[in-house]
Amino acid sequence: MAKAVKLPSGNWRINKYIGTFNGKRKFKSFVASTKNEVEFLAAQWVMENPGQGQATNLTLGDAIDRYIENRSSILSPSTIREYKNARRLYFNNIMHIPLNRLKQEQIQITVNYEARNHSPKTVRNAHGLLSATLSEYAPYFKLRTKLPTKIKHEIVVPDENVFNTIFYAATNVDLKTAIILAGCLGLRRSEICALTWDDIKGTKVTINKAIVLNDKMKLVKKAPKSFDGTRTLEMPHILITYLDSLSKDKNTLISIKPNSITYRFGSLVKSLGIRCRFHDLRHYNASVMLALGVPDKYAMKRLGHATPNMLKTVYQHVMSTKQEEITTTINDFFNKKIKPDEEK
Repeated sequence: MAKAVKLPSGNWRINKYIGTFNGKRKFKSFVASTKNEVEFLAAQWVMENPGQGQATNLTLGDAIDRYIENRSSILSPSTIREYKNARRLYFNNIMHIPLNRLKQEQIQITVNYEARNHSPKTVRNAHGLLSATLSEYAPYFKLRTKLPTKIKHEIVVPDENVFNTIFYAATNVDLKTAIILAGCLGLRRSEICALTWDDIKGTKVTINKAIVLNDKMKLVKKAPKSFDGTRTLEMPHILITYLDSLSKDKNTLISIKPNSITYRFGSLVKSLGIRCRFHDLRHYNASVMLALGVPDKYAMKRLGHATPNMLKTVYQHVMSTKQEEITTTINDFFNKKIKPDEEK
């Protein structure tokens, strides 16, 4: 049941969702002088109008398909691909059930089943799609699913020695270019692959697009991950010098695909005995800004982040790795300043 809200007049109102028509959500309004009265009126109407506001003939699978289709021109192609994969791979034993017959127990059972063979993150993402779909097509359904506990993965933040080792060990020009762009500017691999020489004007580079896989497994260009993803950055001299040394016989800075960057980088660091992902080079860039005391808002702008979540994670990691050094500094202070009794 929708929540009763007290109006400025002193009356109470409930807006009951009754369905989506021509793409717009419709509601039936109930108003009464007391909360109990308006709740009674709304409940009575529901009893007298069974099925209103419920997608009685729509199965969960059809509802998810409709949810994805209605957002196909709004969301990122990579997000649509992930949604379609989740629709195809998970919760198959309840996809045939009409929404008005779907039970919480059925959802919990299938979540438990999927959790046996898939990571908590995968199950949670699939359940997130289910939750969003139910909110759209069955808002009366109250989800109370117990989801698998998140696994906290250790974040890897390379230091300057690791970065230099990786950069100078790279022999493939495209990979080497990707590495220095990620390390010096904190760019994502999808942003790097979309860069062209036209994006570079003097000492500045503009990031305004990315290359991702769509649901048909084809590489397509799209806008950055968020509004904050569009940005213009001043490049350090070392990067400018490096880019000036490259051949400009093609429009794009590099010719390899995002997945190729991941594969080649993985092979490189494995041969060096280094534990590091390509994405961790963004963590390296963030850690440098944190060490230099760059304000969070400016660091977020440079990295193209809408929220400081990644910065906080990197900050916590950097602080934990320096904990021993900080402890030693503190103890040394007291060891020097406070004299033992025998020296008094």
